[in-house]
Amino acid sequence: APVKSAHSNNSDSANTDYQNLREGGRDAPEDGPEPEDPRKIDAAFWALVKDWPGFAGMPKEPAKRSWLALTADERREAAERFPRWLQLLKAQKKSHTPAPSTYFGEKLWMDVPAQDEAAKPANAMAAPFGKLWSATRFAELLLPPSGIVAPPTKFEQMQIDAGQVSLADVMAEKRMRAGWPSVNSMQERARSAQGSMCPLALEEAGQGFQAVRRDGELLAAWQREHKRRGWPFPEGRLPEWVYFPAIEGEGDLDFLVAEAVERYRERISDYLANRSKGDDHAA
Repeated sequence: APVKSAHSNNSDSANTDYQNLREGGRDAPEDGPEPEDPRKIDAAFWALVKDWPGFAGMPKEPAKRSWLALTADERREAAERFPRWLQLLKAQKKSHTPAPSTYFGEKLWMDVPAQDEAAKPANAMAAPFGKLWSATRFAELLLPPSGIVAPPTKFEQMQIDAGQVSLADVMAEKRMRAGWPSVNSMQERARSAQGSMCPLALEEAGQGFQAVRRDGELLAAWQREHKRRGWPFPEGRLPEWVYFPAIEGEGDLDFLVAEAVERYRERISDYLANRSKGDDHAA
């Protein structure tokens, strides 16, 4: 028997039928809209299963029964999400594709995010020195340096040999200037007031950052913290307010700033672990 609330996945008239059903409810009067044509339900079923991996050798009735047991909305979702469900199985390196009867019966398409969720961008353009920009910059600095640090030049080697500078100082400077290319790129763009693409995964963590005044004592403490860690600090004149991880409590500013960095590291530990595995972002 046809399912009264059903409508086709690929028929324009079905949208009207479905609208009528929604307005009239399941107990529509006898002279209300006709239930959907079972042939359309049947056609939608075969359109969906015709290329199903391995289905050629399976019995068809269990799959058909499971399909007919679904509501109109469920059938529409099952069909819409099917291609992305196959992609999901592939991404999970599953060697076996569940049968259509299992897919319909256990509503496996629900494992796939809705299209708008799936299409949500991973990155966004963030204004320089704002919360998301700063959260991204600190996240990159908390990763080990990935840039190529060149050996001393001949001139630098002469200075080292003459005792004017130490090898450690020369290499620390080179590491600071070349070790975090994504941060160098962000800071270079910021000098000409250009933003950078930053991961939205850090947006929430960045909400906790605090604005620090350009010429204040706290900013000087942040500069010292960068120097202590061998991190590059933005060059040139900064805007009046710059965002940094929030400090908590009172006391020695250098201690509070170092503590704030470690709190932020803990807060984004999952993100850092994923980035270390090579999940890239567009900073």
